[in-house]
Amino acid sequence: MPRITHALAIQRDQQNREITASSAKDGRKRDFCAAIIAVRDSFNTTPNEKLVEMHQASTTRVRDECAAILNDIADTNRDGFHRSRDVYLSLTRDQIECRDWSKKVPLATPPARYELGRARLRQLLDELITYAK
Repeated sequence: MPRITHALAIQRDQQNREITASSAKDGRKRDFCAAIIAVRDSFNTTPNEKLVEMHQASTTRVRDECAAILNDIADTNRDGFHRSRDVYLSLTRDQIECRDWSKKVPLATPPARYELGRARLRQLLDELITYAK
């Protein structure tokens, strides 16, 4: 009888460790999603002329959040996660401002199309959230 009890105790401890590890992983994923949603939502209230600066300020947080959850990303989603993260972190001023250089404006810079840049930022952050789930 003691052997059976001991074997059951070992099995129960192993199950508890797996549940704890799974709970920690789920918690990290929830924290990641909440942080990325906060960054994404901050772009909704950012004035156009501050959009590039807001993106630059957010890159450190996004990089850190991605690093914290990287081991929890499923293998099937990891390439997409890396791609979305890398594109987000490497966006330039021109890519965010989305100026239409094909339009000839005499002696002036074409107007920025911030709505396109804002949509691109939100799309990349949404992709990160999707890959993390």
